Amino acid sequence: MRNICIVLFFSIPLSFLQAQINPAEKLPVDKEVTIGKLSNGLTYYIRPNSRPEKKVELRLVVNAGSINEDEDQLGLAHMTEHMAFNGTKHFKKNDIVSFLQKIGVGFGSDLNAYTSFDETVYILPIPTDSAGNVEKGFSVLEDWAHNVTFLDDDIDNERPIILEESRLRKGANDRMFNKLFPEWYKGSLYAQRLPIGKDSIIKNFRYNTIRRFYKDWYRPDLMAVIVVGDITREKALALVKKHFESIPAVSNPRPRKDATVPPYTESNAIVITDKEATSYQGYIDYPSYVTEKTLTYGDYRKELIKDLFIAMLNKRLQEQTQKENPPFVYGMSSFTGYARHHENFELMVVSGDKEPSDAIKAGVEELERVKRFGFTAPELERARLNMLAAYEKSYNDRDKMESANFVEEYKKHFLEQTPVPGIAAEYGMVKAFLPAIRLEDINAVASFLKNDQHIFAAIMGPEKEGVTLPAPKALLQEIAQASKAEVTPYEAKAIATHLLPATPKPGKIIGQKADAVTSTKELTLSNGITVTLKKTDFKNDEILLSASRYGGTSNYGLPDKYNAAYAIPAINAMGFGSFSPMDLQNALAGKSISVSPSLSGTTDGLSGSSTVKDMETFFQLIYLKMTSPRIDSSLFNAFLQKNKSQLALLGSNPQATFIDTALRVFYNNHPLAPIQVPRASFFDSVQMNRVIGIYKERFGNAKGFHFVFTGNFNEQEILPLIETYIAGLPATTKVSHFVDQKVRPIQGQKELTI
Repeated sequence: MRNICIVLFFSIPLSFLQAQINPAEKLPVDKEVTIGKLSNGLTYYIRPNSRPEKKVELRLVVNAGSINEDEDQLGLAHMTEHMAFNGTKHFKKNDIVSFLQKIGVGFGSDLNAYTSFDETVYILPIPTDSAGNVEKGFSVLEDWAHNVTFLDDDIDNERPIILEESRLRKGANDRMFNKLFPEWYKGSLYAQRLPIGKDSIIKNFRYNTIRRFYKDWYRPDLMAVIVVGDITREKALALVKKHFESIPAVSNPRPRKDATVPPYTESNAIVITDKEATSYQGYIDYPSYVTEKTLTYGDYRKELIKDLFIAMLNKRLQEQTQKENPPFVYGMSSFTGYARHHENFELMVVSGDKEPSDAIKAGVEELERVKRFGFTAPELERARLNMLAAYEKSYNDRDKMESANFVEEYKKHFLEQTPVPGIAAEYGMVKAFLPAIRLEDINAVASFLKNDQHIFAAIMGPEKEGVTLPAPKALLQEIAQASKAEVTPYEAKAIATHLLPATPKPGKIIGQKADAVTSTKELTLSNGITVTLKKTDFKNDEILLSASRYGGTSNYGLPDKYNAAYAIPAINAMGFGSFSPMDLQNALAGKSISVSPSLSGTTDGLSGSSTVKDMETFFQLIYLKMTSPRIDSSLFNAFLQKNKSQLALLGSNPQATFIDTALRVFYNNHPLAPIQVPRASFFDSVQMNRVIGIYKERFGNAKGFHFVFTGNFNEQEILPLIETYIAGLPATTKVSHFVDQKVRPIQGQKELTI
């Protein structure tokens, strides 16, 4: 699993490092993790890790899911998972949940489990401040592995719970996907084994049917125990052996076979509608193929090339959404793996309330542009920089990695044999491989997506009056025509390298006050801003920002309700300074920074983060976003169109209607109550000039803001930046307040029927 980040040999020249990597050589296994097998075949993973302190993450991973059910067991893999919480040999019903809640482990938020097509995973985080807690946690894990009781009454009591879960999943998306899956995976067992199963079987199965599933598939050779956290390697191994080595191996075990997904024998399409759907979606799937395991350095390089291809194609699809008349409101591509050990390329577009043919055509044409002309050198360079920055940040924080991240990595290693070289080795490979990956390597991925292949296409969406969707055959014809359309090469745009046209005139720090209790320093600036600094080492390569003052949308009455409510997203859609949103993304390629303005009912705010090396650019971005909202009528109109299109059909969603009605009643139908469920009509009132005016009112005068910076900064480096970019922010004598608009919730109890 390619998690992220390190250079093994910083002092060794890159060319030498590349030369030393043999593509055929097997990837290493991270030395920090102990991987072994007990005599009964159970696999274990152990890694001591102190983040967070006094906590250990335990997992029982079962390499069996709904794909392993017999015809009379549909839904019983999922129900088996439920039954594990209904009583075991050493824990009566509810005892497990009660014990864990007593030691601070919440059911659902911490303690949990899930069942998918191919696996079942039990999640158990345990506080380590008491040795007895850890011992008991292992006892719970052991009982789940082979001591679930499956009492008749417990089974019958669980049936209605499973049926209710099934009912809750029968919304528009689920109804449509339940029709899509059998066609998507035609000829595969995946088409017949949705984890939720069949209600008729849940209602009527015999008790021994579920016991048979447990006996067949919950066995040591199909299990892994993962232990990551604040525990010694020796202690963890002793507990694994104590609780799991005595579980007997199964003689003549039932073979655990992976399901296959046959390639499409012909192109096919499906059109699915539902009266409660809220937007149209289009999918094009290329044939599925069996993936080769990533075992060698050469395999790893191939995966990096595919990742770069997808990143660049998705950037182009994102650009399409920022046209004045965007062909789709969202588009993305991926090499997806719904089925284990299989992968296929998928193109997806969302067209809101518009008939999706034009959206699908635009997506296909963008893919064709890449197939015929490839990507450009600037695109590849930005993708390289972004990938390297992500790996570098993770490497810099390698000793602050949360235990849950390692758990996910080891789970995938057990189930899918993904590599676990460790963050250091991965960053070394990325540093070595990225500079040598050429445009020809990236463009070769596109040549793999040939037009003569069989495809599967789908449209899903609402039953909308006045919209006629293409028949399946017509949809395939439209895609074929789009793939032959005339397209022109992509034109790369020159991007400015400086965020600000000039360095702001600095202000001054006019007061400092240290607080020994909180280990903070408070600065008073010449423009009326207060800054609090707190140096921390929770992360090695992270600086966080939180800034706020009283104000917010409460300063605007009913005529400006929607202008104020959507000022921030509208400004974000137009950009800042001389940069459109896409231009700003490109200008910041390779930098791990973000700054997000916000307006609540009562406050103006900013939040953000940065790596240590990008700190000056971070401060420049703060200044840019507070002082320079960009006017762009084309992007503003695109913002309005996308939101109207996405929200036009939201009223057909029963849940949205319920929430909207309930909250309006909760706030006594006050016209300035918070907006919980937006409507397309709201955007008819949003005006560009007024949005710009409100933004400047909230952020153009910085007086009264309190900035808080925490993280691993050097005080001598951050103080000059504060003087230039924070004390240098424009400010007047006007003080910002919030206005009480008398928005109050109802008093007492009120019954509402919708």
